[in-house]
Amino acid sequence: MKINKFIFISTLSLSIFSANAAQMADVITAYNNKNYEQALVEFKKFARTGNPVAQRYLGLMHEDGKGVIENAALAASWYRKAADNEDIEAQFRLAELYRLGHGVPQDERYAAIWYRKAADKGHVPALIQLKKIPYAFVGNAQDKKQVVTWYRQIAEQGSITAQIEMGDLYTLGDGPRRAEGIRSDDGQALAWYQKAAEQGNAAAQVKLGLIYENDSEVPSNQVKAMFWYRKAAEQGDAEGQFKLGSSYHSKWANAMLSPEKLKEPDDLVQAVHWYKKAAMQNYIEAQNQLGIIYTRGDLPDENAQAEYWFRKAAEQGDDEAQAKIGAMYMLGRGVPKDDTLAIYWLKKSATQNNSSAQLMLADKYMKGKGVTKDEVQAAYWYQQVATRMDSSRVQLILADMYMNGRGVEKNLEQAIAWYRKAAGTSCVAASCLEAQSKLSDLYKEGHGVPQNFTQAKSLHSKAVTQGGNEASLKLKEIASSLASTSSKQELPYIKEAEQGNPVAQFNLATLYDTGEVLAQNDTQAMIWYRKAAEQGHAKAQFKLGTMYMKGRGASPNDTNAANWFIKSAEQGDVEAQVMLSMLYVIGLGVPIDKERAEFWHRKASNRDSTEIK
Repeated sequence: MKINKFIFISTLSLSIFSANAAQMADVITAYNNKNYEQALVEFKKFARTGNPVAQRYLGLMHEDGKGVIENAALAASWYRKAADNEDIEAQFRLAELYRLGHGVPQDERYAAIWYRKAADKGHVPALIQLKKIPYAFVGNAQDKKQVVTWYRQIAEQGSITAQIEMGDLYTLGDGPRRAEGIRSDDGQALAWYQKAAEQGNAAAQVKLGLIYENDSEVPSNQVKAMFWYRKAAEQGDAEGQFKLGSSYHSKWANAMLSPEKLKEPDDLVQAVHWYKKAAMQNYIEAQNQLGIIYTRGDLPDENAQAEYWFRKAAEQGDDEAQAKIGAMYMLGRGVPKDDTLAIYWLKKSATQNNSSAQLMLADKYMKGKGVTKDEVQAAYWYQQVATRMDSSRVQLILADMYMNGRGVEKNLEQAIAWYRKAAGTSCVAASCLEAQSKLSDLYKEGHGVPQNFTQAKSLHSKAVTQGGNEASLKLKEIASSLASTSSKQELPYIKEAEQGNPVAQFNLATLYDTGEVLAQNDTQAMIWYRKAAEQGHAKAQFKLGTMYMKGRGASPNDTNAANWFIKSAEQGDVEAQVMLSMLYVIGLGVPIDKERAEFWHRKASNRDSTEIK
């Protein structure tokens, strides 16, 4: 009989529960149909019995002012009742109120408590918010691993958000998330992104495409990358459209660079097609790319289109587009020349710290072209450029301005400091060579620096070995005078070279290399270039690479040449960067690598460049 009684009670409870569930569903339907008055009455009945769903809905109604006067404090009270009854959504909503300070004092500690309660039950938005609170885990590695465990469990249940987060964790594993116990693993990242992508998530499809396109640990597969970019693009995802356009654009550009590849004109048409779809959604990068394509004249009827798309990006505040459209009006390129509009756009870009715009603006004020000449304004903008760009031309201009008191107070100490920056340790730019020559004159005359003939000779020597004609004449006069009265051992830089001075070693190598003053000798040039190169002299490293490439002073060795070019390029030598870019394109001494070629090309191009690209 006891068993039968138990069965009877259980059956009765189940019946009551089913009836209550059906009634609750009716109330929720009334709420969804905006019949808030009826819903309010019924939710209150259920809430008094401790029903957490009804308590949560009452909180929602008071938070949003649906059927009642908006009251965040009452909303918090109802959410707390439901949260205490283990309602996950109420726990999340209560945490949100604590985070924002709505109806309760703002307190991230309480927010973290309630987020964590919801996260423990697999609530993905709560987990995401929890990770944004800096001290939620107090740096505890075990707690951080728990976050990963939560995401994995939720992801395995099919949550797209969690699957993407798992992919991100494996993509960024060697970065700030390293303490969470995950190392970067593109295979794992790909697997998680694919799960989300196959559920139709556009963001995951783009991320999956990026791995196929770029990641070194997964074989590059342009076809698969474009497949997933297209999936996202056809859903209207702006980033997917941009990446698909970029893929077509890269195919077309690669065919242009590689004569053996068949150029498909349709690739550029397709690139423009998808760029335009993204651009119409105000995707700035797509707007800029359209402007660049039309500026280059790769398609007919382009100049007006270039201005249109650059303007679209510029009006959204993009500093690169503002600089480009300013340059178009300044040069009259594709649009009527208009100095007023040029200055307008250049100023907008320059105030966002765009160095190219700042330089163009400074030049206009310095020369008084299209604007009233104003050397104070010119000096200001040159100073802004100099803080962000290592430009010997700008540094030389500032040095001359301080030397002569133009646009700034005359200041010999500042002038010398800028001449030194412009002179550098090795260079090929005319402005750098001019700075070396001017600094040499100051040492020779003892003007602003202690008179030092040795330093003057050294600077002239550096200038001639790097291409300075005026300095070459001066150095020849000095060297010829020394050579006519003494042995070569008395040349000032030979002793310094033998004592290990890398600049002197480079200068000596150059004289052996060119046959100036000393008899031309490739073997000796090779020896001294190597000595300087091994001490980190960037220009000597470049020269040593060149000698290996040409087989001068040693047998030709493309691999050795490339290795020295890499060392020089990594120190910022522009000639080495240009050479390295070419080597990666043709695969000489290094594997063919489009990305590295583009990387070094950008490195070289970003110096002193104000041309629209």
